[in-house]
Amino acid sequence: MTPIDTCLQTLKVLIAVGEVHQIVLAEQAIDGLMAANIGSAHKIETLTVLEGKLISARRDATGQSADFADTVFAYIDKLVRNLTTST
Repeated sequence: MTPIDTCLQTLKVLIAVGEVHQIVLAEQAIDGLMAANIGSAHKIETLTVLEGKLISARRDATGQSADFADTVFAYIDKLVRNLTTST
């Protein structure tokens, strides 16, 4: 399984459960994916692909799961902004 697939699988499970206290696990999964990539441009591309693959999980989520998914997307967006300004 590729690093992005591993991260995606973890995030989909966490989104489905939607427990706010587990957001740190989502951040760790994303950070692990970033550690597997070299260079800002490649990291941004990977985050963009990850977001695209998570759209269906967000669309299907309701209640706490939707809030959790929104938090995951906000974290990804923050990483992209930080990578964009650092290049």
